[in-house]
Order: sequence, then C-alpha cells, then structure tokens
Amino acid sequence: MGGAWKKDVGLTYEEALQWIHSVGRFGIRPGLERMNALMERLGGNPHHQFKCIHIAGTNGKGSTAAFITSVLRTADYRVGLYTSPYLEMFNNRISIDGRDIIPEKLVENVKLIRPLVEELSRIPPGLGAAHRIRSGYLDCF
Repeated sequence: MGGAWKKDVGLTYEEALQWIHSVGRFGIRPGLERMNALMERLGGNPHHQFKCIHIAGTNGKGSTAAFITSVLRTADYRVGLYTSPYLEMFNNRISIDGRDIIPEKLVENVKLIRPLVEELSRIPPGLGAAHRIRSGYLDCF
C-alpha cells in the first residue's frame, strides 16, 4: 500500500481522496484491536477526550443527526458530525459546527494517519476506509 504513494510532503487533495477510497480493497477484519492500536498511536486515545452520540439503524439516521446537531448547536455545544455517504462532495462527510472540513485539513489528516494505517495494515487485512476517516475526524478543524 505505501510503496505506490509519493512522499506526503506534496500530497494533493485528489491524492488524499484516492488513498482514502483505495484502502477498502484490503477488506475489513472484525474486532477493534487495530482501531484501538491506531487511537493509541494518535496520542493516547484522543476519542476519550469528547462525548459523542452514535446513531445507528436502517432509516432516519441523517435526519436524526441533523436534528441532534441543531439542538446541540442551539444549546451552544461545539458539534462535530460525520456522515456517510456524502451529499455533494467528500468534504460533506466531516463537519464541525456546520462547516465542512476544508481540503487542506483533510490532506493534513491523511498525512498524519496514513503512515499509522499502513503500519497497522501489515497485520492482514488492512483497516477499512471508514475507520481511517473517522479517526481523522478527531482533528478536523
């Protein structure tokens, strides 16, 4: 996975998206061991530093997320939102307080996460793309 990529120094937004979309080909392995290892490598489990609401189910996730986001923002909470699939462009997936992640920040997060994911992907099969993005979401803005 890592050998085909240019050095991250000149990584473009398009290359970052290409990498994000390419990592799913390695499959998904049940369990949280590699995700826990990734979070630890990102600085001691940064996901423990904030509260979250996980919305699951078959129908209504988008409208439920929009409703909860609206209520929390009205109450002056800082609200991050990760949705899938995106609406118009990939950046729509990740937002903080209603602002989509900017391309430069997405690239910055891929630069941070890619070496760690590639290290962990050597334990076959590699992590799925969605998990990589969610971990990048922790430092979007």
